[in-house]
Amino acid sequence: MPRDWTTSDVCFLEAVGDPLAEDDGDLAAVIFVGDHLSKAIFTREEIVEAVRRLTSAELIAIEDGRFRLTGAGASLRSRSPHREPLERMRWTKSVLRDEVEYDDTGQTWDLDPRAYALAIMHYGERFAAAYERVRQREH
Repeated sequence: MPRDWTTSDVCFLEAVGDPLAEDDGDLAAVIFVGDHLSKAIFTREEIVEAVRRLTSAELIAIEDGRFRLTGAGASLRSRSPHREPLERMRWTKSVLRDEVEYDDTGQTWDLDPRAYALAIMHYGERFAAAYERVRQREH
């Protein structure tokens, strides 16, 4: 089974486990946190591939359209000696490549392009609200 984890996979896993995303767990929240971490917005294809790999490895689960870490995902996150997200992501990527296999050949999860567009729209609303809060604090 493969272990060719991508940076997007690791970022998606980190975003799902972030308290900002955990509160809501919807795709827009995960995209918002992922953007904060990587300074890039996940493409639809990156999301589909990450979800297929991470669910196959039983690191995340999806329930009623909400993403959450599984016990194994939470355990992996808590094993990291790093608390800072970017350092934890570097550590996680090496652990995934060394220890965690996935078999996404039977994975059929997909993300409808309209659902992705809606999540991006909601991400934009979150981003605008966060920007406004920061701007108000500066004044």
